[in-house]
Amino acid sequence: MGDERVDAMEIDGQQRQEVAAAVPDGFNADYLRIYYGKLFPYVDFFKWLAYGNDAKHPGCDQSYIGRRELSFTLENDIYLRFQSFDSAAELETSIKEKCPFKIDIGPVYSIDPAKRHAYAQSGNNVFVPVERELIFDIVILVSITYCGYIVVAVVSIAGLSNEQRSAIADYFRVYKVGGENSLKKVSLTGPVLHPFLARSYTDVLKCFFEDKLLHSQQLFASEERCQKILELIPDENVASELHDKWQGNRRSSISKEDVNATRWEQLKTTLQSGKHKLTLTYYFYISDAGAS
Repeated sequence: MGDERVDAMEIDGQQRQEVAAAVPDGFNADYLRIYYGKLFPYVDFFKWLAYGNDAKHPGCDQSYIGRRELSFTLENDIYLRFQSFDSAAELETSIKEKCPFKIDIGPVYSIDPAKRHAYAQSGNNVFVPVERELIFDIVILVSITYCGYIVVAVVSIAGLSNEQRSAIADYFRVYKVGGENSLKKVSLTGPVLHPFLARSYTDVLKCFFEDKLLHSQQLFASEERCQKILELIPDENVASELHDKWQGNRRSSISKEDVNATRWEQLKTTLQSGKHKLTLTYYFYISDAGAS
């Protein structure tokens, strides 16, 4: 799950290797030691990764958490793979001792990854990954030029194959990721919206867009942002008509607070159709299938 894109399902025989890890300016390892010493939630972190298998009920798998791989990126870009722990106390001791600059969560293997060499002569497919979280790397646009990322782990389907994971990721992918100009090159095809998109637009995005985001993000307040919206309209005549209307707004006495609502109403009236596409373009999440 780290930025270096180490494949969580890859089995690497090297326990130590150097990786290029960018350390932010002003980073202080002493503060990190204080964080690990006083603030890091070892018990909660361990309990989360165990998914109930740390309890004492008959149905739990006591070996589950011990088969989970963690990897540590240490100072001087030393990368430690195949770290595993049987208790929160073991995890705490190791983290405090090593003070990793970054912790990556790997898959659950068929055997304890720290003991993999003991099974090296047992034949093929003894040490293999059997579970990993399905991660969605989601770009949340607050404007065309500003974005953030959300990571969602779906535990109940941790055992899916790569092909099954790709199928799920493709189902949710509406727009491709590829830079600021990629959005206008991708359209929502078909005479009607897919039911999933229609529900997203009707039940959530439409009201939230008009009541909250339209004003808080000032989507129509600057000429630069207006131009980006016009570029998303495939009909050049409609885009030109809207441009002329918005230029007229500049010469009127409309306040900055009202210009967003005015221009949005003008767009809805002029465009007639496709308003949902603009809303989805701005506020339906963009899934990076390559990173998911």
